[in-house]
Amino acid sequence: MADFDIAFDLTNNAEGGYSNHRFDLGGKTKYGFTEKFARKKGYKGDIIDLPFEIVKDWARDEFWDRFKLGLIDSQILANEIYDSAFNIGPRVAKWLQQNLNALNKNESLWNDLKEDGKIGMITLGIVNVVTKLPNMESRLLKLMNSDQTQHYKSLARRKKNQEYFMHGWLDNRVKMPN
Repeated sequence: MADFDIAFDLTNNAEGGYSNHRFDLGGKTKYGFTEKFARKKGYKGDIIDLPFEIVKDWARDEFWDRFKLGLIDSQILANEIYDSAFNIGPRVAKWLQQNLNALNKNESLWNDLKEDGKIGMITLGIVNVVTKLPNMESRLLKLMNSDQTQHYKSLARRKKNQEYFMHGWLDNRVKMPN
């Protein structure tokens, strides 16, 4: 089973500490969490003082436990889903289901999943099957990263100032398997 601490550390290394970049749509952030999100969670202090321990709890609740990633056999897949969800949001769950359906060879490997964006036991079961089939884990990772890349490109095209972040997104978020 995948380990939250491994995924968290990888994502946290990409996120860094405090940021208040003028082009960042999220505004002030600490460890990747926006000030708006922190307020919604009840944090009242200055975002620059946001404690690391709180952030780790939020990350576990919002992006690990919510998607049941600890039930995935592959640490690499769990890392990818977690990091993408942390950076992009819950739409990543739907991407996962769409990509699994695209890989099922007209339902000869497994039945199509309902593409509802809810990761349940059926989706998780198929994810764990994928890790045991030759080359399938790599194919799923390629599809997930393709969706992620397309999301960033679309964002940069819609909001010109987001081009500023494209190099960092590609270097730190998009990891294509060999």
